[in-house]
Amino acid sequence: MFRRICLYASALLVAFALVLAIDAKGICQEKKKVLPDGDSTHLFWLDTNERSYFAHVPPGLNRSKKVPLVLLFHGGGAQGEGMSKLTKFNDLADKKGFIAIYPDGLEKRWNDGREIPGLMQYDDVEFIKSLIDKLVKNNNIDEKRVYAVGISNGGLFVEKLALEIPEKLAAAAVLGAGLTEELYGDYTTDKMTNLLLIFGANDPVVPFRGGKFNDPIMGGKGKVYAAAQCISFWIGRNDCASDGDTESLEPKVAGDQTRIRKTVYEPNKNGKAVEILVIDGGGHTWPSGPQYLPEKKIGLVTHQLSNEDIWDFFQNKHL
Repeated sequence: MFRRICLYASALLVAFALVLAIDAKGICQEKKKVLPDGDSTHLFWLDTNERSYFAHVPPGLNRSKKVPLVLLFHGGGAQGEGMSKLTKFNDLADKKGFIAIYPDGLEKRWNDGREIPGLMQYDDVEFIKSLIDKLVKNNNIDEKRVYAVGISNGGLFVEKLALEIPEKLAAAAVLGAGLTEELYGDYTTDKMTNLLLIFGANDPVVPFRGGKFNDPIMGGKGKVYAAAQCISFWIGRNDCASDGDTESLEPKVAGDQTRIRKTVYEPNKNGKAVEILVIDGGGHTWPSGPQYLPEKKIGLVTHQLSNEDIWDFFQNKHL
């Protein structure tokens, strides 16, 4: 009788563990450490906060070799899975052989340093730092090839990561973000990371010449410096030569009226690279992505750039 009771109790414990492992929505809990091939959604506990992220592992990825990791950060009002659909970065992950992770911001926002009511108490930097450590440990990820890219609120947050935990990132890319007063002096380390900044010269949400945010989805909060000031800050922060080499890139797509200006600032002996892409005629959009809102609200999408251009900047950067 006692043996039957013990067996019954054990069965209940196993069943309870399975319920914890996969919830009603099919979300994988952290019980399963290795990311499965394809798309999956996961929960992650940080102190008492439940966090989540969307993951893509290329089907058939060689798990015996260390692979790069790319973290992609959505803008305000979005979530990780939506970011994967906006960017279509999974297609590039399959082609180049890296793992793509799309973290979710609490209340669909990132704590990028601005005083946004309700979000200042969330330590998003610690969440990402802990998430990187866990992913590296359990998925044979090359810790020297971890990259971050974000747009809008997610882009500002990537700048915050580049300032606060540059030792975790081999390179970062920022789209449609600029630089805020809160980020201007927000760093406590002399370490740096390679940085790609992409600006839309006709961005109606984050003004290229500086000013107030004009977010059509979540409402703007705070001000942003002009692109020129943002660039000056980062070339100083990354110890680069003050004179960059600028070129106008040849158009790739006929009928697209946007044009690209590229400026490269070479790092000094102990510095890190800064590269600038200005999209003349471009708006608050993802390169070669969808026109997700009317032009008058977010400006034009450029098709003269693509995800490949971001990866070209990343792929040879190592810690």
